[in-house]
Amino acid sequence: MEQILEISFKVLNDLTLVDPRIRQMFEYWSSSTPDDIPARAQVDPLIEIPELAPDLLMFNVVDGGADFMTRLSGTRVTERFGRETTGKTISTLLAGQYREALLTLLRRCVDERRPIYSLTNYLDPRRKYFMVERLMTPLRLHGDTVDMILALQLFHTEAEAMKAPLADIFDRGEADNITIEFIGYVV
Repeated sequence: MEQILEISFKVLNDLTLVDPRIRQMFEYWSSSTPDDIPARAQVDPLIEIPELAPDLLMFNVVDGGADFMTRLSGTRVTERFGRETTGKTISTLLAGQYREALLTLLRRCVDERRPIYSLTNYLDPRRKYFMVERLMTPLRLHGDTVDMILALQLFHTEAEAMKAPLADIFDRGEADNITIEFIGYVV
């Protein structure tokens, strides 16, 4: 069976529709430096938002966005992925359309220098489906360049996803602060 990747881009203006943990992450990131992209030294998510730690990821930008190396992977993310990802690049961890989709999200965060929100269908190693809700936020190490991405990745079971108003997100209009991407697989 061939999977067809569909990507559509919209701008999200209503954060009340997303999981409260996504809102918490966005507020944490945006409060770190209101007028600019936070420097890595300005954020310490493991200390300042420890309740989100199991679902956090941190990526180093490699070669201007050619690839991304996982610097930190929370315990829940590692469990769902089925193996340790820290120290590995996206291109060595993933293959095919899912790899290209994730690289597209990460590159867009770097290029646009703003948070990217996405919804993705994911089949874990145990063949269990999840809807993945994630927020990727840009960080800088030195100067004005986006060198890192801090992400929150939540895995929703089908029952959880049906309760959430996630479908309503796509009926919203324009905003200046956050971009939304929906990635879906049709089997």
